[in-house]
Amino acid sequence: MKATFWLVPTALVLAPPALAQEPDPAPPEPSAAAEVGEASKIESVDEQSKLATEKKDEPAPSKAEPAAEAKPEDHEAGEEDTYGHGMQVGIRGGFVLGYKMSFRYDNSPFCTKPDPEKAANKQQKICGFGAPPAAEVALSFAPFDSVEPYVFGRFGIGGESQTNTKPLKLFGLGARIYTNADSRFKIFVEPALAYETEGGAGNVLWNPTAANYKS
Repeated sequence: MKATFWLVPTALVLAPPALAQEPDPAPPEPSAAAEVGEASKIESVDEQSKLATEKKDEPAPSKAEPAAEAKPEDHEAGEEDTYGHGMQVGIRGGFVLGYKMSFRYDNSPFCTKPDPEKAANKQQKICGFGAPPAAEVALSFAPFDSVEPYVFGRFGIGGESQTNTKPLKLFGLGARIYTNADSRFKIFVEPALAYETEGGAGNVLWNPTAANYKS
């Protein structure tokens, strides 16, 4: 009988601690500052996502293209400016002024007013003077860009008093040799050979030996 009485109190003693056990404490509620921080983080994430979306929407930058050069409207496709004279026929006119040098023989007509105190073979043999103005016309054909042969004629506007000759009549053959044939501005040398056909003006003081002016 004693064993029974002892078991009951023991059960009663042990039960209260199990019943009296308190539940786990609830997690603390977030403070107002924490809520503001979380909200700012969310806003920052939203802004970053918007920026990323906008960058994706923007077209990718194309490769830098050189500025388009202005092309003349009157040019056809593939056509380029050319300044060479190759395989072209040309005609030109001009007005000529020059300085003339004359080298005479003893029996040639004088090239300046004679000195009456000197014999014919003692007269001045080298003379320099300004040539009368003349008009020139030339016809050319260029087989290459760099070479342009031509024929020409030159016609004096007035007679030449220093040599006592009639207005110039000169016919010849020459060529223009270009140093920069493919340029708009050209530099050239122009060798030529010509023959004069004008005769003397008839003043016997310049021609005491009656020499032929065309010889």
